[in-house]
Amino acid sequence: MTQPNLPLTGACLCGAVQLHVTAAPLLTLACHCRDCQKLAASAYSLTVMFPAAAVTTTGELVLGGLHSAERKHYYCPSCLSFVLSRLKAAPERVNCVPPCWMI
Repeated sequence: MTQPNLPLTGACLCGAVQLHVTAAPLLTLACHCRDCQKLAASAYSLTVMFPAAAVTTTGELVLGGLHSAERKHYYCPSCLSFVLSRLKAAPERVNCVPPCWMI
């Protein structure tokens, strides 16, 4: 598999939130759990997992979606694009939505 050229940069749909990644993905996956199906309004949700220390954002992110004390989902308040998730059980990683960082 070819590794991406680093750093990776991307944005939400309107560009108000910028995402910067300085490490290669740890994992990519299509999650079919019920929560991800609801979050994506689809049969699955695509996600790319990065080391948390390698991910920075600029612009305002708001907490939203199907979140809990265990799982936080962050969105752009302007265009409502889903940008990333943080899991309490895995603070060392961040799950990002592929269209956001593949720009």
